Amino acid sequence: ASHTDRHGTDEYNINLSGRRARSVIDYLIESGISPDRLQSQGYGESRPKTITKKLAREYPQFKEGDVLNEEYILSLPEDQQEIADQINRRTEFQVLSIDYQMY
Repeated sequence: ASHTDRHGTDEYNINLSGRRARSVIDYLIESGISPDRLQSQGYGESRPKTITKKLAREYPQFKEGDVLNEEYILSLPEDQQEIADQINRRTEFQVLSIDYQMY
């Protein structure tokens, strides 16, 4: 699942995040992972990052539970806005099944 920051149109961000997610899948396939084990999805800016305990330690200007949506980011000083945008630009992995071809 790939995500973008708040800059750009919704359509552009969906396409960009989809391309980013697909490039990760392509890399994993080239590295030997079977394509039928992988799925990609681009979410654009529709799922802003929520600050975790680990991120709050790394970025003390944010507190655990803060949601980095556009409204929140615009309330920040300009230098912190860029940091929040960087955190939102991400690709995350989720395990969907643990029994792939076990039987």
